[in-house]
Amino acid sequence: GFTTIKGSLVRYILYPKPSKFDFDSDTYVYIAMMFILAVLGVLFQVPRIKDESIGEFIAKSLDITTVMIPPSLPAAMLISTFNALSRLKERDIFCIAPSRINMAGKVSVFCFDKTGTLTEEGLSV
Repeated sequence: GFTTIKGSLVRYILYPKPSKFDFDSDTYVYIAMMFILAVLGVLFQVPRIKDESIGEFIAKSLDITTVMIPPSLPAAMLISTFNALSRLKERDIFCIAPSRINMAGKVSVFCFDKTGTLTEEGLSV
């Protein structure tokens, strides 16, 4: 059953705990910093509004915001993860949690426990 140690290992594989990665949080920090710089750029344009119409000011403000915060960044990250998944699938490696692909590049030791000696009474390496 799932209450045994091996069952809890199977449960952990089937239902992994959500994890946060520095890469994801750093991406959000980067976007927040770029947004702050975009707001500063728009505020820099406010004194020049006398020379332009409201429509031109809004267009320039949106242009500054679009340049500072690349709208394709989330799509690029998604495409790169999908590309990594497809390359893994070509080698018959299946990933059940695509967000963990970035972490997989840091793995230096991978243990297979065919006989159950490592996970007999908990995991010890």
